[in-house]
Amino acid sequence: MTAQQPSDSPTKAAAAKMAVEGLLGTRIHCTLSDGRTATGRLVCVDRMRNLILTDCVEERRIDAVDYNNNTSDKSVSKTVVRQLQQAMVPGSQLVMVQISQPDYQAKVAPHLVAS
Repeated sequence: MTAQQPSDSPTKAAAAKMAVEGLLGTRIHCTLSDGRTATGRLVCVDRMRNLILTDCVEERRIDAVDYNNNTSDKSVSKTVVRQLQQAMVPGSQLVMVQISQPDYQAKVAPHLVAS
């Protein structure tokens, strides 16, 4: 005996796939579990939620104690910015993916299925 999926599952899966396909070429902002952020144009996404971004900017905050042991002010931190031609963002490290409101309204909202 096989388990039955709800009848609306394929519809929701198809809508989700179309929404993600609509985001291809869109500028997205990703937050990773280690605190880094990556902003770039979405080129590819796979089944494991790995993302490929082009024209990517990676930002990483470094605490003062990590880069300067002589400072007395431990609250000072430094942001390191890297320009990357292309970057792979591991799906296992993704915490949040953000897009602009106009892109959401134009590319994602039309594909959402009302529950």
